[in-house]
Amino acid sequence: MRRKESIEQDNSKGFKPSKNGFLQTCERDESDCFQMKLTEKIVLNHDSYIFRFGFPDKEQEFGLELGGHIFFYADCPDPENGNEVSEVKRKYTPISGLDQKGYVDFLVKIYRAGDHPKFPNGGRMTRYLEGLEVGDSVKMRGPVSKKVYKGDCNWILSGE
Repeated sequence: MRRKESIEQDNSKGFKPSKNGFLQTCERDESDCFQMKLTEKIVLNHDSYIFRFGFPDKEQEFGLELGGHIFFYADCPDPENGNEVSEVKRKYTPISGLDQKGYVDFLVKIYRAGDHPKFPNGGRMTRYLEGLEVGDSVKMRGPVSKKVYKGDCNWILSGE
């Protein structure tokens, strides 16, 4: 049986993001947004992809707390408004471990036209993401968190 101290020590490392992660050190614009380059696009099945975004420093971690999200931004045509282009933002949560170095992964289900009766034209952001090529950059902002797990059964809840 493992001792309580060793379990607490393992948990304390597992839930705390790097203080010098990509999110803490990346260059941001006046609206606090940053760019990330798509380094790999992995097809999981007919409607799901893993989008892998790399960091310039391959030894760097992402720096997002457990439970945190990132906003993705894109200029997307709106079929309901005559394909007028407007900025769309959606929140995504990484599937990478907190200690993953060199990149961060996001699992995204793609909603295409006709997939869901509530959204007959499909998802504007997911169609944009599906069209990305390796080497393309995506505008992002974060971290955004309403619930953050701090380890040892401690949560921080926010009304934002």
